[in-house]
Amino acid sequence: MSDFGSLVQDPNLKQILQLLKNGNLDAARQQCYSILLQDNQNSYVLFLLGVIAEKKGEFEGAVKYLKKSIISNSNNLEVYNYLGQTLEKQGALSEAIAIYRHSLRKNPSQVEILAKMANLLESDGSFELAIYYYQRAIEIDSSCHANYNSLGLTLQKKGMQNEAIKIFQRAIAINPKVADSYYNLCGALLIQGRVTDAIKVYQTAVSTIPDSAKLRFFYGQCLLLIGDFATGWIQYEARVELEAFKLYKEIPLLPKVSDSRQKKQSICVYADQGIGDAIQFLRFLPQFGARISLICQKELLPLVEQNQIELNIKSVYALDSTLNKKEFDYCLPLSSLPYYLGINEENQFTPRIPYISSARCSPQCQLEIGKFRVGLVWAGNPKHVNDQFRSISLKHFATFSDMSGCQFYSLQVGANANQLKTLQLNFPIIDLSQYLRSFADTASVIDQLDLVISVDTSVAHLAGAMGKSVWVLIPSKPDWRWQLDRNDSPWYPSLRLFRQKKLGLWSDVLDDIKAQLLILMQTHQAQLRT
Repeated sequence: MSDFGSLVQDPNLKQILQLLKNGNLDAARQQCYSILLQDNQNSYVLFLLGVIAEKKGEFEGAVKYLKKSIISNSNNLEVYNYLGQTLEKQGALSEAIAIYRHSLRKNPSQVEILAKMANLLESDGSFELAIYYYQRAIEIDSSCHANYNSLGLTLQKKGMQNEAIKIFQRAIAINPKVADSYYNLCGALLIQGRVTDAIKVYQTAVSTIPDSAKLRFFYGQCLLLIGDFATGWIQYEARVELEAFKLYKEIPLLPKVSDSRQKKQSICVYADQGIGDAIQFLRFLPQFGARISLICQKELLPLVEQNQIELNIKSVYALDSTLNKKEFDYCLPLSSLPYYLGINEENQFTPRIPYISSARCSPQCQLEIGKFRVGLVWAGNPKHVNDQFRSISLKHFATFSDMSGCQFYSLQVGANANQLKTLQLNFPIIDLSQYLRSFADTASVIDQLDLVISVDTSVAHLAGAMGKSVWVLIPSKPDWRWQLDRNDSPWYPSLRLFRQKKLGLWSDVLDDIKAQLLILMQTHQAQLRT
């Protein structure tokens, strides 16, 4: 944060500053100690010792020296602000907020500190206060597009979509060359269901910033959302230009040409996105012609190995394994297969369903026969960009607690499985998480179920790929693959979509699912009686 401008005039500190600039922290620290022997209350030296400690990752020591510097001289705002920054890194967010607030009382016009305050308050869930501080920062400096974008995102979290849209539009007007502003605006438009408007914005964006792979990637997703696969796959390919998708830079990317020689070459296909994406695109491997080596998430390895021959896979590796990259002539992202194969029509998506099958399950996962057996998943990967919209709390499923004709099983894994501890007494659901060590285990359970009910996550893809009945809760801002205004899916014939009508409101969706589940359960009971 600091450029130490207030110290440059002091000839005794110039050498220390130079050492800091050169990254020679130990020598700079020793010089500071030498000065402190003569003047142990030198606020500037105490400040620099705090900076040195912070740069070395010694946050506790840094906080101690910075506080001593403030005691020695309470008028240097640089020290307050650096202390706030250090407390942030230490995780002491409440104390950081207090320090920034004190700094702002001394000088209310610090735009950077106003924005930092807003950011901390937003991360703490204090959205109204965060909005206030972002607005103050913008009033002082209306040229900073980053603050407009941050304000817009905070307004969205408050459910103020119209206000957020106006703010994102102002950010674009201030600087039309910032990709994030277009992306944020389109996200807000999509939440409102204004897909046509979002596509127009993306068209303007990719015309204005043609070298932005991120914008073309998300534009592609928008086109896929409306079923324009021919153009959508082309734009979707822009993701391979992004660093996050360049997993194997040493291996040349397979050129999109029709060349019979490629079938004789060694090609590795790697899972370039999430586990659900990998399961979705595995279907295209048998159409690829050449037998390939697949690199995928370790959680998928046992399942893929069980289906290796059917999927036309020569060998399988985990993404985190050490590869001899010289043995491959080309690489190809798994999500690029429909683009490379020219698959642009829905009737080409399901050449063979199921395309994944399960092996015999372990004795611990043998499910009882009798009641209608339903598997539940309520949360996906919290790191997913859309997780705040797609994942729900287990308590939403408590509406099923009076359905005695159903036996519910939890397929939830990870930290969110712990929600079972609070609901199991009122909602008898059998927790299988301890047995679900990989997706092969999950598949063996799904194979025994009558129905899977899941949020938009990898288990829904797995059930669909197995041809099993699966009902998926879809947020009002859906992922591109579920498209719009339909309750079926071109990707999985056995899958049914239950769409949210209003963002954040799941009660209507669960009521609809319960009504349909009652019909299924009654049909099942009638069949048992006959």
